[in-house]
Amino acid sequence: MNVGCKQTCSLCRLRALLEERFLPDLDSALRSVVQSAAIFGRHTRPAGSFRFKAMKYPGDVDLEEYLAIDANSRDEALTELCRTIQTQYGNTEYGNIAGAGGVEMFFGGFKAGFEPASECSGAKKKILSWTQQDISCSSTEALKKALGEGHHTWTAKLDLFAKVKLFEDSKETRRYFEVTNVLRAGWFKGAQPIQPISDEKDFLQSVEKNLEKFSGEEPNAMKYVKRLWERSAYLAERGFDLEWNLSILEALRPLLGHWVAELNQVAAHVETIINMMQSSHELFEHARTDLPILRQNLSRLKSRLHNIDESEKQAAEDGRDSIAKALKYIPELLPESSPEAAKEKDMLRTFLHKAQLLLESCVETVLIGKLGSFKVPVAKPLGKLWTFPSDHPPIAAMLKLGENSIKVASWNVLNRNYYEYIDKNTQGLKGSEITMQHEAGTRESKIIEKIEEMLQNDFRILCLQECWPELLQQLGEALEERQPEVQMHCSGEDKNQEAIRCMC
Repeated sequence: MNVGCKQTCSLCRLRALLEERFLPDLDSALRSVVQSAAIFGRHTRPAGSFRFKAMKYPGDVDLEEYLAIDANSRDEALTELCRTIQTQYGNTEYGNIAGAGGVEMFFGGFKAGFEPASECSGAKKKILSWTQQDISCSSTEALKKALGEGHHTWTAKLDLFAKVKLFEDSKETRRYFEVTNVLRAGWFKGAQPIQPISDEKDFLQSVEKNLEKFSGEEPNAMKYVKRLWERSAYLAERGFDLEWNLSILEALRPLLGHWVAELNQVAAHVETIINMMQSSHELFEHARTDLPILRQNLSRLKSRLHNIDESEKQAAEDGRDSIAKALKYIPELLPESSPEAAKEKDMLRTFLHKAQLLLESCVETVLIGKLGSFKVPVAKPLGKLWTFPSDHPPIAAMLKLGENSIKVASWNVLNRNYYEYIDKNTQGLKGSEITMQHEAGTRESKIIEKIEEMLQNDFRILCLQECWPELLQQLGEALEERQPEVQMHCSGEDKNQEAIRCMC
C-alpha cells in the first residue's frame, strides 16, 4: 500500500487482496516439476485461482502457457505445435527424477481433441486422452487434428502427478499433487495479428459457465467460491464496478484461509490418490505410500478443530465427525500388492471414494452456511428463472430393504403464511412463478400437479412439509379417486406435516 493510504484507497486494497504467486514462491522441487511440465520452463506462471496468494490451501497446481507460432498458415503452425508437443511430452522419462532433487513425477495424461463417437449430432463431446506412447507413436496428422479441435476453452492440457511440497516456506511433508499445464496456441505471419489455432472462449463466459455448473448440475461450493473470486478479480483489475467487486473479494478472502478450505485440500488429496490408483499398477504402488501422510494431515486438522471459536463450534464439531468417519476408510499403510489383486484394489478405491465424499459433504454444508450469512449477496436473484411452485425442490432417495427397494421423497411446499419472505425478496425469488401463482390463487393446484407427477414415478412414500388446510383439502379431493392405493396420513400432532403412502 502507499504510505498513508491505510484501508481507504481502493486500488491499494485491491493490490493487497490480489497479490500473486511466482515461481520463486514455490518449493524448489515443485519448480523442477514446473520446468518439466511447461514448454517455456522457468518462464511459466501459476494460473487459475492457484496464482493468488489468498488461496492458502490449493488442491492442485495450475499452470497456463500461450504459444504464439510464427507460420505461413494455420496448418504449418499446427505442424510446428505437434512437433513441440511430441518432443516435450512424448519422449520425456518420468519417474524418480534425480535431476529434480529426487522428485517422484509421473505422466497423468494429455488431453486434446474429441472422440469420434462424440461428433454425432446432439451427443456431448468427450475429450480425447493421450498416453505418452500415443503422443510419440501416433501419426502427426492425428495429433494435428486433435490440437486443431482443442477443447472448449484451450488447445491442450497436460496432467502430471508429482510428490512435492507446494511452497518454499512450507513445513508440510511431501505428498502427491496433480500438476496441470493448460496450453493455448495461436499463429501469426509477420506483423499480422495473432489468430487462435483452436476455438477460444471469452474468460468471463467461461467463468460464468462454471459458476452455473458448480451451483447447479455439479454442485461444488468451494469451486463456486473460487470462480466468484476469479470473476471479481478479473473485473476489479479492469476497473469495472471496483467497490462492488472489492466488497466481494473482501468477503470471500476469509473463506480461502479457513479450516474448511484446508479440509477441501485434503479431500483433493484423496481424489489425487484415487486417480493415480486408477492409472496403472505402478502408480497404484506409489499412491499407496501417501496414505500415512493423508491420515496424518486429517488427524492434525481434527485436533485443531477442538480449538475453534465458539461461533463456529457446531461447524467444527461436524468437521471432526466427518474426519473421524473418513479415517475409518483410510488404512494406515498397505503392504505391496500384486498386479493381479484387482478385487483388493477396487475395494480400496471404493473406501477412499467414501472418505472423499464424507470430507466434501462437510465442506459443502459449512461453506453454504458461510455464503448464506454474507451481508453482500454473492449470487444474482433468480427471479423469473425460478419456475417451481415452492422455494424448496423435492429431495428423493432409494431405500433398500433386503432384496427390495422403494422410492421415497420429501418436499417442503412453502406454507402460504411464509409468502411474505418471497415478497421481501430475501431469497431472490420475487417475480418468480411463486409470485405469479400466489397472486393468481393457483399455487395450490400447481403444487398438486407436482405431487401427482411424483406419484406417477413410483414413489411409495412422499412426505410433505409446511402444508395448510386449503391445500390439504384440495389434495385430498384430487387423490380421492386413487384410494385405497394412495392414502394420506397426518404425521403426528404437527398439522403442517403430511405423508402420502402409495400402496400400488
